[in-house]
Amino acid sequence: MNYKNITKILLEEFPELLDKYREDDYSEDESYLVYEILFLEYIRKVFDSNNEAKKEQIANFIENALICGDDDVETLICITIFEGIVSERDVVEKMRRYLKSNSVKQLLKYEKFTGWVK
Repeated sequence: MNYKNITKILLEEFPELLDKYREDDYSEDESYLVYEILFLEYIRKVFDSNNEAKKEQIANFIENALICGDDDVETLICITIFEGIVSERDVVEKMRRYLKSNSVKQLLKYEKFTGWVK
């Protein structure tokens, strides 16, 4: 996993996003838009459902992206996902139960930075 293939990997991991990706005419070099708009909306929907397997899959995907060793991927995830939802406390609390250790640390950084926690 690296920044050049991060959109491709997202679509392989979550093929249910492909139709919307094509419909909205995204390209692979628009990773920030894909993650901030398409993936974040999907995250909101999944964490508002009872689909435990998808919740785990999302949490694992985020964690793997954070630990892949590519700083650009880590930045992408932090800005588009954690910064994107930090003020949505209901989503944050639902996600927190599934997030892995590195994901929890990054989320906490954004919560502290934005004043949600001290």
